[in-house]
Amino acid sequence: LFNIVFQGLSATQLFGYWQNPQLWKAFAYSLTMAPTAGILSVLFGFFLLLLSRQLQWLYRPKLAHLILTGGMMILAIPTIVLVVSVCNALAGLPFVIKILNTPMNQSMQYYEKLCLSLNITGWQRFCLIEYPLLKAPLKYALALATTLSLGDFTAIALFGSPDFTSLPHLLYQQIGQYRSQEAAVTALILLGLCLVLFMFIEGQKEQHD
Repeated sequence: LFNIVFQGLSATQLFGYWQNPQLWKAFAYSLTMAPTAGILSVLFGFFLLLLSRQLQWLYRPKLAHLILTGGMMILAIPTIVLVVSVCNALAGLPFVIKILNTPMNQSMQYYEKLCLSLNITGWQRFCLIEYPLLKAPLKYALALATTLSLGDFTAIALFGSPDFTSLPHLLYQQIGQYRSQEAAVTALILLGLCLVLFMFIEGQKEQHD
């Protein structure tokens, strides 16, 4: 640590580098992203523990432990996978909001007074009231967001590397290198995977209906 301070202060181009606009742009980005990530991390952890605590109270310790284990398993997932997943999730967020907005508002209008009168709250309310009404739009939103993420190119183009790629990114590389036959196979696999995922999730919805 002392060496870092010494080398930084003794740099011959110290004054000129302090005037570098890229330094202050990077500084601004870091100062914006770090507190945002910290706040989101605390919020995610708080709500995760809130859910786990409620499940423990309802005598469901296995499910509570599974949720906490899932939160800790993030350590085993490469950071770049998390970054791309979050970017794709945010890209699909407007569509999810559009699908769920009306049924969630209708659920509130129809059953809010009933839930208040019977003191039905939290996880119990979700299982008894919300989920039966939102099951179909939730599964449709999941199917749409999943297929959109599967075909998304933006995030992987920004963060991808030779060791970390996706089908759309690989397809782009094959087309750019005039490997048309390989690109045709990749495009077919991508199309088939999107179709199978969407049909599977929608099929699960129809079976439960």
